[in-house]
Amino acid sequence: MQIWRLLIAVLILILAGTVSADEHDSVKPKTIFGLHEQVYIKDLDITLPAKLDTGAGTASLSARNIEIIEEDDEEYVQFDLALNDEDKDELDIDEEKMQNIRLPLDRHIRIIRRSESLDEDDKYYSRRPVVNVTVCLGRKQADISIDLTDRSNLEYPLLMGYKGMRLLEAVVDPSVSMTAGQTKCFEEEGKSDQASDEESDDKGDDEKDDEDAASESDKEAED
Repeated sequence: MQIWRLLIAVLILILAGTVSADEHDSVKPKTIFGLHEQVYIKDLDITLPAKLDTGAGTASLSARNIEIIEEDDEEYVQFDLALNDEDKDELDIDEEKMQNIRLPLDRHIRIIRRSESLDEDDKYYSRRPVVNVTVCLGRKQADISIDLTDRSNLEYPLLMGYKGMRLLEAVVDPSVSMTAGQTKCFEEEGKSDQASDEESDDKGDDEKDDEDAASESDKEAED
C-alpha cells in the first residue's frame, strides 16, 4: 500500500513539473530598452527619437496641418510631420517625407487635459485622429496605433505608450537611454498572433473609453 502511495506522489510531482515547464516556455522573453530610443516608422520611412512612457496609453506622433479627407468612401488623415528646428537639423529628413503624408483614418480618441492648463472656455479634452503604422524598435517589430498632435514644442516628436510597447514586448529601464541604436523593419518579420490579439484588445479598450489613461497633455508636461 505504501508503494502505491509513493508512486502516486511521484506521478503528481512529475505532472506538476511538466505544467510549470509549459507555463515557463509560453512566457516570451522581454527586451529591455532605455527611456529614450530611436524608433523606425515603416509607413513613413523615417526614424525618430522617441520617449518610451509607460504612463501613456496610445503612442503619439508630432503632426500639424491635420486634415480628414474622404476618398472613394474611405477616410484618410493628411498631415505634415511637425519637428522643431533642432530636430530638423539633426535628423536631416527630406522635406518630401515630412509633408502631405496621407494614411487611412482608424478612429478618433479623446485625450484628457490638465485642468490647470485650461481656460474657462476650453474643453477638458482634445480630440485626435488615430492611424495604424508599423514600427521597429531594435529588432522588434509591431503594428501599433498612433494619435496625431503637435509636439514640436517638446523634446521628442514621438511618444511610445504602454500599448505599443506591450506589442513590441518591450520593458523600459529609465536609468539608460538610446540602447537599441538605429533600426529598420524587416520584410520577413511579421506580427505574431499574440500581437494581433493584443492590438485588437487595445483598440477595444480605446473604443470603450477614449479617455483611458492616455492623458497625453499630462504626459507632455513631463517630456
